[in-house]
Amino acid sequence: MANAALEQNVEVEMFLMMDAVCLVNSKKLDDVVDAGIKISLCAHNAGERGVTEREGFNFGSQYDLAQLTAKADKMITL
Repeated sequence: MANAALEQNVEVEMFLMMDAVCLVNSKKLDDVVDAGIKISLCAHNAGERGVTEREGFNFGSQYDLAQLTAKADKMITL
């Protein structure tokens, strides 16, 4: 879905929380970051799950999610 949006020149940002923060260690997300998608995640949730910081990912907070939500034209929650 994100790649389809990028193909239409739509800016895409993602925010990961709860168990989704574990995807930071996935090679699949490396391709997403390389494609130009900005990914932020809840640092608190990451810490609870032993996920360490990686370059290319913003380890932030729920405040970052609130900011992302406020500026978004559209939002999809999964």
